[in-house]
Amino acid sequence: MSEAVSAVSQPPLRILSLDGGGYRGLASLEILDRLMTELKRDDGSVPKPCEVFDFIIGTSTGGLIAILLGRLRLSVEQARKHYLEFGEKIFGQQAHVSDDPVHWLKTGEETLNPAPLEGVLDKVASGLDLLDLQPNACKVVALTTEKGAVASDPVFMRSYRSEHPLLPSDGSWSHNWTIKEAGRATSAAPTYFPSVHIKDHGAEKVFEDAGAAGYNNPVLKGISEVRNRIPEFQGRHIGCLVSIGTGLSKILKERSENTNPDPLSWGLFKYLLSPKDNTNAVKKRMTEFAEYLVSIASDTEDAHRVVRDDPQFKGVYFRANIPGLGQFKLDDLSKREVLQSEARNWLNGEGKSFITDCAKRMKSTTIPCFELKPAPFGKPECVGRDNVVEELSKTISSDIASKAEFKPCSILIQGPLGVGKSTVALQVMNDSRVKKTFGNRICYLRCDGMLDIAALKGKLLAMREIDGGKASDAEIQELLSSAPTLVCLDNFEQLWNISELRDEIRHNLLPLLARGSSLIVTVRGTPNIDLDVSGGWSLSTPLGPLGASDARKAILSFAHKPEPSDATERAALDSLVAKCEGLPLSLSLLGHLAGARDFTAIVTRLVTPKAAAIDDFEETRGLGATIRLTLEEDRVRKSPSALALCYALALLPDGAGPDFLRSGLIGTAMDIDEAKARLIERGIAYTEPAYGLLRMLGPLRVFFWNLTPKEQAAYGVDLPKIYDAIRTFYYGLASKPLDDVRETNTRRLYFAQARNIEVMVMRDLANPPRDASAFAAVVDAACGVSGWYVWAGVPHASPYLLQALEQARAREDLVLVGKLLLEIGRDLADEEDQEAKIRAMVNLTEAYAVGKKHADELMAKGDGMSAEEKAVFKKMYELAADASKERARLASSLGDDQNAEVWLHDAVVAYENLWDEDGYMDTFIILGGIQAKRGEVEAAVSSYNRVLDVAKGKTKYRDQEAVVCRSLSALVPGTDDKRRLLERGAALFDELDKLGAAAECRLTLKELEVVV
Repeated sequence: MSEAVSAVSQPPLRILSLDGGGYRGLASLEILDRLMTELKRDDGSVPKPCEVFDFIIGTSTGGLIAILLGRLRLSVEQARKHYLEFGEKIFGQQAHVSDDPVHWLKTGEETLNPAPLEGVLDKVASGLDLLDLQPNACKVVALTTEKGAVASDPVFMRSYRSEHPLLPSDGSWSHNWTIKEAGRATSAAPTYFPSVHIKDHGAEKVFEDAGAAGYNNPVLKGISEVRNRIPEFQGRHIGCLVSIGTGLSKILKERSENTNPDPLSWGLFKYLLSPKDNTNAVKKRMTEFAEYLVSIASDTEDAHRVVRDDPQFKGVYFRANIPGLGQFKLDDLSKREVLQSEARNWLNGEGKSFITDCAKRMKSTTIPCFELKPAPFGKPECVGRDNVVEELSKTISSDIASKAEFKPCSILIQGPLGVGKSTVALQVMNDSRVKKTFGNRICYLRCDGMLDIAALKGKLLAMREIDGGKASDAEIQELLSSAPTLVCLDNFEQLWNISELRDEIRHNLLPLLARGSSLIVTVRGTPNIDLDVSGGWSLSTPLGPLGASDARKAILSFAHKPEPSDATERAALDSLVAKCEGLPLSLSLLGHLAGARDFTAIVTRLVTPKAAAIDDFEETRGLGATIRLTLEEDRVRKSPSALALCYALALLPDGAGPDFLRSGLIGTAMDIDEAKARLIERGIAYTEPAYGLLRMLGPLRVFFWNLTPKEQAAYGVDLPKIYDAIRTFYYGLASKPLDDVRETNTRRLYFAQARNIEVMVMRDLANPPRDASAFAAVVDAACGVSGWYVWAGVPHASPYLLQALEQARAREDLVLVGKLLLEIGRDLADEEDQEAKIRAMVNLTEAYAVGKKHADELMAKGDGMSAEEKAVFKKMYELAADASKERARLASSLGDDQNAEVWLHDAVVAYENLWDEDGYMDTFIILGGIQAKRGEVEAAVSSYNRVLDVAKGKTKYRDQEAVVCRSLSALVPGTDDKRRLLERGAALFDELDKLGAAAECRLTLKELEVVV
């Protein structure tokens, strides 16, 4: 027992080594397929090699397979599908430079065209880097060699950062390899493919297959790598080492069975030479080639013998090398079925014991204690959670002198996807105080894939080698309580979400574990998990996104970089932090990617829609897979409203407001309430407290954006319909005049959703609607949301307004042109620099000219105007008035009061004719300010009183009344009048929730009392 438990703290390593061998690598996949089937889980599912092996290394075709299985995390079946595609494209007739299989031997030119291989790699890898973003991923090495280099050591193309990124002794190069580059470099076998030229930082190197340099069997290099160059593997012994060959030993057998030293006389090589080729020069090249293959075979077998004969690998090392493969040429595509048949025959005969023995050994090296492993990948990086980890560690640890003093406690950690629940739990288990309390009895169990409670109990009992099917709960409790024990159930929602199990979980499983041991349970979302023991949960800890400061520290920590000194890099880092929205998993993914390149390069990469996904892969370790699993749950998949709401939230960066959720546009109120509860429970959405906005974190939204139409259809979601519903609602919201919305909190709620409208406006302007009314709706929304920013006093450049203006000019729609010129002018007038204000004046002047000219032309028609023309006349006359008012406001701020006053009088006349009270009052507020500045007190008081006369008794004009009360108080002579105006202004500002202005009024009142 003690030996098994000690292994818990340092789980043994499982290594896979793959020889090169051209198309014969297909047999390697057949062997792995049989091995994975033998290792299938309790629920019948077959694991992927990346889930079984900690480290995979390969040369040539073995390097390609290593990348497919380890870096791209494919199942064997998926890898075989791509490998067959490789074969068809690479070794098929269309890929050959020459149909002559010994073309290179005769001419010195390579036989195969590399373009098809590069095309398939592009398709499979989608431009990904070899460097893996996932900190806990299976580690992968593909070997290559530098052509012409003096040193004979291979170059290690790694999916991870080595402890020493550039060491001459291992041939590493600091280039950030893409998967495409690595695939070509590892498979650039002389005679078949041309060498690969790689440029980096001004230097160019040439690479080719490492098999020719003596590393066709990379097993020794793999052993050295895991022992010396991977920090998190230090202190862990090799528990199982699997090496798969490609039958090259057949060549050595031919050599031993032939007395003739000329290899061209051997049966294996007779195909190389035809009578017409029997010239001295060609024969010499062919002899050299045959000897080259013999050399590779010798090196391959030598490496095998070294490991086989090493006592430390006895019972640990397993070598599969099917002898019959030697009869197949490295590029012979026509023998595919025969090759697979040969492999299966070996597996059903001589190789059967290999599979059985190897699987048995691998199962024995799975982490003891029922697959429970404290910190299975070492202590994880954790930033910004110090207080949480400290509180949990302190709660769960205790100083005890005997078992009798131990008091179990139970902790529940909840939170949305990717928020770092597992990381926090692992940090707690690695805390020195916790280790002191529990010693080797710290057990970690992931609940992924579990379908029943019996499976969990069975794994618990495997610790004592008790048959789980016959064990009682009493035996489990005795096992756990025999000494202080800590059990962590990670991703517990996998079991909890099976509704049929909840009563048993609540009343049997959790109490059983909590009474016998301390318990940490992590669960996605916020489900109400009761603990049916005295006192319930000792601590229930909800985790949310990290704050901006901690998020910045986290991404720098994951990238292993200091704070950038360059302004461009700092801005790029700010952008990355914002994109992650405090989600630790996203910070980790982008941080590890940024470790190999500039922050600016990462931001550029995220601009393209596909690359924008924080999680580039569809496989098991990323955020995307977690979301997919959640969508597959019945509580989400079987609720059309929940799926529709997912897509709606993905389109709304600021979240959905209460009004939208109640609008009925994507489901009835009852359906949406239920859908909202389901998404919050599953951790997909959360409610933002200030305004009750239902939001989805940015990285989750990106996942939904990148679903293909086929995937959308699979989930039964009509995305265009949802988008139209959202656009209808939010464009209507933005087009509503802000002056009609008198409640300040309502205005703020609107403003809190400004980005929702901006996203839709930019999308629609990128592909503008042909219909004039539809385009007008886009312009109205663009101007409306821009007005929100002006109202909020937030500096805001609106590039989409310029884009809309260009399109409106092309349509010759003067109404929209004038409207956009006015809004752009308002936008620029709020800028601080003088140049922007000058451009604002240009736009406002043009807006005035457009409105005045068009209004005058229509006015000339008199009674001959149609109803439609009358409506246009009103809009253009209003435009001219608004432009005059805004020009005057801007001119006054620039010191040109003379022109400002002229333009204000023009605006007053227009507003009086239009019966526009808002415009009329705003104009006199500006005019009063100009007059007061010039010392024309009587005129200013008169202007301000005009505003009060209109606003009197009208709640909707509280804003204007409050501003005028404060301004007028400085002009009236009587103390009582001053006091009355200030008190009224303070009260109105309070109602408007403008606390700063209210405080300013009260401060003036206090100063007035001192003077009196």
